Order: sequence, then C-alpha cells, then structure tokens
Amino acid sequence: MQLARVKNWASFQHYKNRNPPWIKLHRSILDNYEFACLPLASKALAPLLWLLAAESQDATFRSDSDWLAFRLHIDKEDVDAGLKPLFDAGFIENASKPIARRKRVATPEAETETEREKDLDHRSDDRATAENDFDTKFWPAYPRKVGKANAEKAWRKLHPDPETVKDIVAAIAVQRESDQWCRDGGQFIPHPATWLNGKRWRDDVSQNAGAPDVARLAI
Repeated sequence: MQLARVKNWASFQHYKNRNPPWIKLHRSILDNYEFACLPLASKALAPLLWLLAAESQDATFRSDSDWLAFRLHIDKEDVDAGLKPLFDAGFIENASKPIARRKRVATPEAETETEREKDLDHRSDDRATAENDFDTKFWPAYPRKVGKANAEKAWRKLHPDPETVKDIVAAIAVQRESDQWCRDGGQFIPHPATWLNGKRWRDDVSQNAGAPDVARLAI
C-alpha cells in the first residue's frame, strides 16, 4: 500500500479530531504560481486529496491510483493524469517510509500534554507559515526564477518574520526597476539564493528608483 502526505498541511489546517472531517481552503491558492501552472486534472484532484488527508492525524492518505479511483469515484485515468504533477510540484509527498518514534523520557513536574501540543503546534505553524510565504510572496515576486531549491534553503535559514517578509517584497518591487536589474534583459539580477543570503533587500537603490517605485512600497 502506498501512502502520501500533503506538504505544509499545518500552514492551513489547525483543527484536530474533526468528525466528520472538513478542510479550510485558503484564497491564497489563487496567487500560487506553481498551483496555477498545474494541469486542470491536478487542480481538480487536489481538493479531493486534501479531504482524504483530513481523515488522518498526520495528513497522510492512501495514494495508489486504483484505490483512489474507487474512493473518489472517478476514472483511474483521471487519477493518473492529476496525481503525478502534484507529486512533481511538491504539493504532496511520499509518506510510505515509516518514521521511527522517539522514546519518551519521563520527567518530574513535566508540562501537561496540552501544553506540549500547543508548543509543538505553534512551532510547526511558524515553520509552515515561513514556507508558505516563500511560495506565495517571495517566489512569485522575484523576477529571476532559477535555483529554487537553493532559494528555499536560504529562506528556511533566514526564517523571516512577517515584517521582514514585507520588507523583502517591497525591496524586490523597487530593485526590479533599477538599472542593474533592467540591463541586458535582466542578466545581472542576482540568483534568488544569493540575494537572500546577502540580505540584499537592505541595499540602498533609491538613486535608481523613481517616484512610482517608491509608491509601491506601501503594502
């Protein structure tokens, strides 16, 4: 039996022990460039897989196409057409490999189970929010779409807070109109990972930005 997991599930699902299961569908999916590039079969299949994921505590679901065709009451050919692009684009990931459980160590006066769950949920939500900001805010805004894996690694290392994310997106709006970034078809635009690692959103390019650029800083 093959298992899959919805990536970044915690970024838009926060409810536990739901009966019957239901999901939250965020409007931000309309601004997700990678989702917009998916074939129509994948866009139609994705919400159905999210519903299946909501039935489990860890967002996993059975992903072999014969079973999905039976459970979702759609043709196997339609499942096959929509499933692979979702894997390739990273919206779902393989979860068949078992994850080893860590042994719990008993400690006196330990925090309650509810407190531990809240702390873990909070940290998980922070990580998921940061990853979601990369996909929905930074990557669509940055004009040079190369080295995405390295850029994601740099983004996770940076782990920007909401105010820093605003500063980054505002800086991109200004710098993309600068002489350097506009010259020779944009070949002098830094790779996104290089730009993030160098904290280049702090660069002063005001001498190259006109009044329309400054106006776009209001976010």
